[in-house]
Amino acid sequence: GALKVEHLPGAQTLFVGREYALAIRLKDPEVMEPLTGLPDVRIMAMSPAGYGSQMLEATEPENNGTYKATFTFRKAGVYYIYAECLSKGLALNNPQYRVLNVINNDQQE
Repeated sequence: GALKVEHLPGAQTLFVGREYALAIRLKDPEVMEPLTGLPDVRIMAMSPAGYGSQMLEATEPENNGTYKATFTFRKAGVYYIYAECLSKGLALNNPQYRVLNVINNDQQE
């Protein structure tokens, strides 16, 4: 079966122009254990409003099945965060996505 994608907690509301490390954990669906050492994990942030998408290679700094990529969002709006790992059969169009809201700094109130 397809990998289980766990989006790790982080800010739900982000600000335009700041860097954010988005983190996911990929688990084996049979035993629900984190998978380490995957060479081809990528994270994509996609804007349904037509601002395009960013696809980044994810790294695994602690070798514990948690993969991270650092994004900077240039426009305010809603973004869908997807994970991909083709070597394990996880395509980008899998339904395990997360929704993030990015706002301009002057809208903090």
